[in-house]
Amino acid sequence: MANIAKMKRDRMLAFLEEMKAAHSDDASIRALNEIENHIREKKYGLVWEDHTEAVDEMLDENIPVFCEDAGRRLCKDPTKPWNFIIEGDNLQALYLLDKTHRGKVDCIYIDPPYNTGAKDWKYNNDYVDGNDVYRHSKWLSMMRSRLTLAKQLLNPINGVLIVAIDDNELNTTGLLLQEIFPTYRQFCVTVVHNPNGNQGKNFGIANEFAYFLLPSGDQLLSLESREDDPDIRPLRDVSGNNNMRTDAKNCFYPIFVKDDQIIGFGDVCDDEFHPGRANIVRDDGIIEVYPIDASGNERKWVFARQTVETIRSELVVEWNNSRKIFDIIRHKTHFTYKSIWTKKEYNANSYGSKLITKIFGEKRFDYPKSLYTVEECIRAVCGDRPNAIVVDFFAGSGTTLHAVNLLNVERGGNRRCIMVTNNEVSVKEAKKLTKQGFKPGDIEWEALGIAQYVTWPRTVCSIEGKDIAGNPLKGEYLTTDTDGKAIPMSRGFIANVKYFKCSWTPRKPEDYLLSNALCLHVKEMIELQTGYEVDGVKNVLILNRDDFKKVILDPAAYEQVENIWVNQNMIFSAEEMKLLVAKGFKYIPREFFGRELREAAE
Repeated sequence: MANIAKMKRDRMLAFLEEMKAAHSDDASIRALNEIENHIREKKYGLVWEDHTEAVDEMLDENIPVFCEDAGRRLCKDPTKPWNFIIEGDNLQALYLLDKTHRGKVDCIYIDPPYNTGAKDWKYNNDYVDGNDVYRHSKWLSMMRSRLTLAKQLLNPINGVLIVAIDDNELNTTGLLLQEIFPTYRQFCVTVVHNPNGNQGKNFGIANEFAYFLLPSGDQLLSLESREDDPDIRPLRDVSGNNNMRTDAKNCFYPIFVKDDQIIGFGDVCDDEFHPGRANIVRDDGIIEVYPIDASGNERKWVFARQTVETIRSELVVEWNNSRKIFDIIRHKTHFTYKSIWTKKEYNANSYGSKLITKIFGEKRFDYPKSLYTVEECIRAVCGDRPNAIVVDFFAGSGTTLHAVNLLNVERGGNRRCIMVTNNEVSVKEAKKLTKQGFKPGDIEWEALGIAQYVTWPRTVCSIEGKDIAGNPLKGEYLTTDTDGKAIPMSRGFIANVKYFKCSWTPRKPEDYLLSNALCLHVKEMIELQTGYEVDGVKNVLILNRDDFKKVILDPAAYEQVENIWVNQNMIFSAEEMKLLVAKGFKYIPREFFGRELREAAE
């Protein structure tokens, strides 16, 4: 069958070759090569028009850096690792996270703007509405640049990406993820977040979705016993049509029971042997249990003899009172995640919007996720990873860190969370502030932005166990702690969190050394990478000889030091090096800003 499109492309490419021969000047060749490249671009999958962002232009001339906002710092236990809220453009933040966390992140959970056309997100500082003819192209361009960087953060062995989305960009998201993560296994989970279905015209929208991207076919989701998903079934095969002994001879054998416990398994029975009944009691008191039903039919066990011992821990003996025999029951010890999530806890109104209102006493954020939906997503990946690193670069109301803290109480552990969000104000607030004469950058404007007005105070309130007015939060979380006890919201969390802001420094400064400027931001990079606080006492940064003298050569200060990071450009004597080695010092990683310094010839 002829490929008409290919034939057409071949004719155009042949014509271009003729044009190149006739027009060999540099300008013509460049133009013709651009046309050729466009013709040869992929012909399957997503095709859209790329758009640059303001942040891309800033990256050309400037280097992103983090600056700590010392006024926003919460420490409940200095021995615990630190979590981070980063205010700024997430592409700018991902550029730096790639330096501190490449290949180290266990789980990335994001809830990007859904591109509904209702001015729910900005592109280059302009709201994108339903009348924008490039609405989908802009959204795809925005997502691809960020997901490409996000892929580099994930642990290539077991790092999992979770993308929450609704039907507006469901299909395009799926194709985009396939393009960026071609070797990953992709699962789309349906989450019933609005069971009343009171949104939508022709159909009441009751659900949204969560894409799970897993880097391999191995078991990567957490394995755990859970009472909310009892999966108990007979080992005797009663499903389908192929459940008789003759359908799988190696699945007909005795299971030996004594004192209501399984003590072993017999060999596959010869074809000529027919026990006649489900239970045979031997003289030694051992009961041989066969897969024979109430009508005397010889069925088969679900598992063959050569594999049944691998699930022995999942098998229990149960007395069948109606038949007066022992049955073998398989109780799956591990909870299995399904592709449809329907629990009442996933209701975004009850456990998202109302929870936010409980904290703030007013509505400050539209459509927050249910805390338990996000917690379930992260638990699916990190439930059995007690020291996992979780990243969310579309943080919004801050549900992800709240969920990570709750998971640490529920399952134990010291999972860490890094959240990135911008500080945009709502459309309503922007109009109000503009009318009052304020503009972006003014204190009054920034104070009402998402990061400062919602993400940070919600985080502080949930950790302190108090509402915005300082009153104890009422109610209990819909889960229990490691001891099986209820978790009052007023209990709060033993967690620490710092607040960083994205900033810039010129790539080619004229009146100072770039290395001196970047040294001012190394502290934040170390803290972000390690989860430690560089406090100058236990955790120390040595940038110059003065730092070395104050800390290393002062016996009282030196005794308290636990971790040291040293400027790689410093030279030490043998005796000085011994002092550093004794504390297990580390050089400041070159990947922080090494490439930028080389480009600046420093």
